[in-house]
Amino acid sequence: MKTIKFWTPKGFNGFMSNFYEAPFMLNGVIYPTNEHFFQSQKFTGTRAEQYILMLPTAAETAKEGKSRALPLRKDWEEVKETVMLTGLRAKFAQNEEIRKKLLDTGDAVLIENSPYDYYWGCGRDGSGKNRLGILLMQIRKELLLEKDTQYINDAFNEMRSLGFTAKEIIETLDEDENINHDLFKSLLL
Repeated sequence: MKTIKFWTPKGFNGFMSNFYEAPFMLNGVIYPTNEHFFQSQKFTGTRAEQYILMLPTAAETAKEGKSRALPLRKDWEEVKETVMLTGLRAKFAQNEEIRKKLLDTGDAVLIENSPYDYYWGCGRDGSGKNRLGILLMQIRKELLLEKDTQYINDAFNEMRSLGFTAKEIIETLDEDENINHDLFKSLLL
C-alpha cells in the first residue's frame, strides 16, 4: 500500500499540515489555520481563546496552546479528537484546491511524519498513533462519498429532466463505470 508522509506546511504535501494557511470560518469566526482553531478550542469561552486567535502564526499558537501557563478546559482529553475533526472538515470543505489535493491522494495511507509527536504524528521511531493522518483519511473518505453522492444525484436529476423513466435511470446508472455501485444501491433502498 502506498504511503504519503507530510509534516511541515512548506514541505511535500504540506497542505495536510495543521500549520498550512487555509482559512476557514466556523461559528462566525475566521481561523487562518487549523492549528489556530485547534489550540483556541483548548480555552473555549476564556480570554485565552481570543489571545490564541490573535497570534500571527500557527507556530506561535502551537507554542502558547501547549503551554500549561494557560488553564485547559476540563474536558479537553475527551473532546480533542472531535475538535480536530471539526477543524479538518471545515478546512477541506471551504478550500477547494486542498480538497482536490486530498482526494488526489487516492487510497494512500497518510502519515504525519512528526518526529516529536507520538499522538497526532508517527513519532521519531514510527510507533506514534498518527491520529492526524487517520483523521485525514476519514475526511478523504467523507469527501469522496459526498462527491460520489453528488454525481449520482446530478445524473439522476438530469435523466429525469430528459424524460427517462425510473427503470431506465436505474438501468443506465447501474452500468455507469464512474459510479460507486455500493453507494448507488444504498441510495436506492
